[in-house]
Amino acid sequence: MKRYRANTNKKNPRAITLAAALAVLLAVSVVPLTAFAAVLYMPDVTAEMSSYQYWAKKTSEPDRVLASPEEIGQINRDVWAKSKETRDLANWSEETFDATAYVKGLVASAEADGEYLYNIGSRYYPDGTKADSWEDLYRPLIDLCIDPDAGYAPGRETAQGQGVIMQDRYAVCTTRTSLRVFPTDQPLQDDPSDPDFDNLYLTMVKVNEPMIIKTRSADGQYYQALTSCGSGWIPAADVAICKDRAEWLDAWNTDNVLVVYADKIYTEDSRFAPETANRKLPMGTCLPLASEDEIQGRISNRTAHNNHVVWMPVRNEDGSFRKELALIGENRKVSEGYLPLTTRNVLMVTMNQLGDTYGWGSMLGSEDCSGYIRDVYRCFGLDMPRSSNRVNGVLKNWDMGEMTDAQKLALIKKMPPGTILTFPGHEMIYLGREGDKLYVISSVSNVRLPGDSANTRVRGCVINTLDLLRASNTTWLHNLTYVEIPYYGSAHADPVFENPVTVQGNDLKVKAGAVQKGTVSIPAGKAFTVTDAKGKVTYKKISGDRRITVAKNGRVTVKQGLKKGTYEIGVSAKAGGNAKYGKAAQETVLRIKVK
Repeated sequence: MKRYRANTNKKNPRAITLAAALAVLLAVSVVPLTAFAAVLYMPDVTAEMSSYQYWAKKTSEPDRVLASPEEIGQINRDVWAKSKETRDLANWSEETFDATAYVKGLVASAEADGEYLYNIGSRYYPDGTKADSWEDLYRPLIDLCIDPDAGYAPGRETAQGQGVIMQDRYAVCTTRTSLRVFPTDQPLQDDPSDPDFDNLYLTMVKVNEPMIIKTRSADGQYYQALTSCGSGWIPAADVAICKDRAEWLDAWNTDNVLVVYADKIYTEDSRFAPETANRKLPMGTCLPLASEDEIQGRISNRTAHNNHVVWMPVRNEDGSFRKELALIGENRKVSEGYLPLTTRNVLMVTMNQLGDTYGWGSMLGSEDCSGYIRDVYRCFGLDMPRSSNRVNGVLKNWDMGEMTDAQKLALIKKMPPGTILTFPGHEMIYLGREGDKLYVISSVSNVRLPGDSANTRVRGCVINTLDLLRASNTTWLHNLTYVEIPYYGSAHADPVFENPVTVQGNDLKVKAGAVQKGTVSIPAGKAFTVTDAKGKVTYKKISGDRRITVAKNGRVTVKQGLKKGTYEIGVSAKAGGNAKYGKAAQETVLRIKVK
């Protein structure tokens, strides 16, 4: 204590202050960073599980190509032909149609949507007050769906009952935006205190995504559009109209594309070229690459060194289309052409949205469960249906509705990482297993954690086990209804699953007298217990006393002269697989006690 007082010089208070500040700084500097910056994880999830390599190393042949570009193209054609949600826009022929009848149908659909949304709870005006009826809230929005040029109003047909003939128009999205149920930005909420959930939104539309325009809203601020994965109302300010079909196809219909596989990237800011600057490009965005002949001089007032050069769509003041060259740095997570469809690549892309916010119908500039999965597989060229209710015989799937939990567990263990698992209202991507726990990743709104009596609002892309609960207090595993491999068509042969071989070395006892007289031979069936193996199992000794050998067929030989004691022998058992299962190996320890 005296030594401390001797060092606190009352004549130099500044020195005292500096010393005290230094002491505080040193004290703070030794506090572990985890005290300030810990990342939270779901139950039974560890930090290393956020690495795609963690899951890739658990699979055999993670770099094997699972589907070629030709196979992916055929799957897309099957999806377009059979799915009600998706369409092959490149082969959509020009069409003239009766605009009166079309808008009449839109109004009838909008009335059904308004009544449905009101009944599920979207009953509030933007100021938070509650509507007295669905008509009060939704009729003004329904009236916005009526194109004044279409010759239709409720209760009134055109003269002599003739419809107004209109023609499809071709357009390209110029900024990341969303399709909506009604031509408005008025929120349709079931909880005014939760503005981050809005039933107005349907799905994301990315930069350079093509669409077919059918009609416009009463105020001209929105277009009613068909995209490859759905239809709805899109802000007119986010769309450029092409002069004809040829210009439209030239804008996007090419395989020579730059594909974004990050959760999102942005083009650089530029005062020189503001029309292509700071553009948000989410996962799955595809932009045409410029050819060498098309790259002349400076782009956005600078050279193209260490950049990819792409064509970016621009909306002119009159709403027409043009394209401009733009630069995207080579350091971005982008690929020239679609990524090869391998297990490692699928796992890598799934992790790129980990921690991102949940966006119902792609609101908040983010994705919900099915939008997330569509984005992931779009990076490989697959055009997946947008809705989670898409099990319609197009893709390879297995119905788990009548299975027990044990049967579901056994089936999923056989599935490759990247498989889609579904229960009503939600879908997820299977990552793999750790012991008997199965792990998935998804963009999820709410979960019920073990031991809780109410749901937790997660609203993010997270990894969790299938042990999590739903509001019914039953597990995700219990509620699963379908399992689907997205890169296999329904007519595709069964996939080659990873072999779930399990091997256990048994504890053996050998009499010392028998060993001293000669060798002791032990058959494989007594030395090892093997389950789930498909195909012939072969064995290989990997460690242990040289006087104990393990033959390829699993026969163990204890050679003459081994002294009393317990010996541990490391063994690898490999299942050869069959037509449906790949090769797989597992290591075990065989204990032999010489008595």
